[in-house]
Amino acid sequence: MKENTPIRRLLACGAAAGPLFLIVVLVGGALRPGYRPIRQAASELAIGSTGWIQITNFLVCGSLFVAFALGVRRALRPIRSPGSRRP
Repeated sequence: MKENTPIRRLLACGAAAGPLFLIVVLVGGALRPGYRPIRQAASELAIGSTGWIQITNFLVCGSLFVAFALGVRRALRPIRSPGSRRP
């Protein structure tokens, strides 16, 4: 199973990205006075002096989702079916 370790790590990135994004948005929204999550989008947290936190959140979580997509591709590569992409 040592050969699957890098694939598992890439797939774990996808599992971590969603909760990480949600936690940062919830904490950032709670600390921002006047922020109403029902009325305002999460991207509005990127405005202002603490906006760098939300921008970093977008970049990190986006990178984690890209890593997850690479893990899915590597995990499904050995499957030889009519709909699969053959190397």
